[in-house]
Amino acid sequence: MKLQNAMFGVIAAIGILGGMGWGIKNYIFYQKSVPVVGTVISVAHNSYYDTRSHSMRYYDYPLIQFTANDGKKYKFYGTASINMTGYDVDVLYQKDDPSKASENSLIIWLYPLVVFFVGLIFMYVTYVNVNAGRQIKREMAEDAKDLEDD
Repeated sequence: MKLQNAMFGVIAAIGILGGMGWGIKNYIFYQKSVPVVGTVISVAHNSYYDTRSHSMRYYDYPLIQFTANDGKKYKFYGTASINMTGYDVDVLYQKDDPSKASENSLIIWLYPLVVFFVGLIFMYVTYVNVNAGRQIKREMAEDAKDLEDD
């Protein structure tokens, strides 16, 4: 039980600290970014074999092009599964390095929040397990004391 609690505690710490760190990193990126509108110019099709379902899985990565304030065009692969060329996408890029760009979407906030909340869940489970273990030990000590008194 102690090893399980320690493992859950480590996972909780990694989730909480990782989610916070990732969120802070994204917040700093967001604060230093310039918003522009980019366009999907092509779509890269990828696939992998899913061993659980024993089938091929397919996903798309859009190649997004945008024009920075310096007048130059930049390209990057996005994360959203957009499979239409010509589709307009909100983009954020770094003022000092326009090659560092990302889609301006909920995903930049959602992933860190999910990791953070998974860490909180593991922390809660660890807390409940530790307290349940303490309660069981107390009850066993009380039962042993009652047996001694009889």
